[in-house]
Amino acid sequence: MLCFSEMEFVTEDMKQRLLAVENYVQQSPIEEQFKLLCTELLAANELPYNPYPWLVNKFQVIAQRY
Repeated sequence: MLCFSEMEFVTEDMKQRLLAVENYVQQSPIEEQFKLLCTELLAANELPYNPYPWLVNKFQVIAQRY
């Protein structure tokens, strides 16, 4: 889970923007969907050398729903 409430920020505006992102992520199923993708990846018989392209492609489709 993202947690910006205890971080130091350069500006108050930056803090407000990051808190808005944190609230959005908490209210949407995006974080849970990402966990499911990671579980799917790790359940594979063989991990790809570089899993990031696979994760990005799958997550991009999910993220576009929200």
